[in-house]
Amino acid sequence: MSPLPDFTGTLAFVASPSPCGVGGIDLDSDEALVILTPTLGPSATLLAHRLARYCANAPCTFGVDELGMSFGLGRQLLMRALARLELFGVITRVGDAPAWVVRLHIIPDKRWLAQLPAYLQCDLERFGHVPSPNPVQPAPPVG
Repeated sequence: MSPLPDFTGTLAFVASPSPCGVGGIDLDSDEALVILTPTLGPSATLLAHRLARYCANAPCTFGVDELGMSFGLGRQLLMRALARLELFGVITRVGDAPAWVVRLHIIPDKRWLAQLPAYLQCDLERFGHVPSPNPVQPAPPVG
């Protein structure tokens, strides 16, 4: 993963008009938080969720430090989270500017789904994805 420049000032984001497609998920959904966190990591997943939510209706800009503070991240960790989102195709940088196109929907790679911990694979059927061949039974409710 190649690091991004250490941008200062503002970062711009605009939503991609691409449709969800069969088996896709909305990036601003609880489903995205469950399915993408083990692959993207917590910081990148929360960032993707927030960007999809804010960009859905209009382009948006954030100060670098302001966006980082939203997630408890310094500038370097924010740049790493953005680079990770680029690596997995969640965002696409526009030229050399600190501007990105954000996908609002994504179709999770089958490898991502297969790598989910067993207890999260139980949720795949609830979200409409094919469960693993040997799903574990969810734990009984507490209380």
